[in-house]
Amino acid sequence: MTQFDAMRAAIAEDDEALRTALAALIEAQTGQPASDLLLTQALAQIEAFAMLGYVDYDVTNYWSQVDVPVLALYGGLDTQVAAAQNIPVLEATLADETELSIVTINEANHLFQQAVTGSPNEYASLEQTMMPALLDELTTWLLDHVDIVD
Repeated sequence: MTQFDAMRAAIAEDDEALRTALAALIEAQTGQPASDLLLTQALAQIEAFAMLGYVDYDVTNYWSQVDVPVLALYGGLDTQVAAAQNIPVLEATLADETELSIVTINEANHLFQQAVTGSPNEYASLEQTMMPALLDELTTWLLDHVDIVD
């Protein structure tokens, strides 16, 4: 079950499916089983997202209007924006419309720090603020796609 499936379950008021999905998501992100308190807090957050319409927000309508080159960067260890879930949607939406470059930096977390697990719990313990590989990819792509005027 994806994060959005879990949110849709909340809208449908399928509490057991939601709690199961949330417990799995929390464990995947933290590496630890979810406590009852954390599950309750996560449930409240997802229900708030559902009330805001976040769950049914379809970004593909906006991506289909893009007509400039796109660089999509993903952290291979990102547990918040999973490359495997997001890349196929981006490719399906943009592949025929615009030039699309996709780069996954394997050892990077959501903040593009070199990580071990990718868990948000790890962020504060990592000294590096940003992987040099990210800056290299970004610089190379910009130099290839942007005309610099003196």
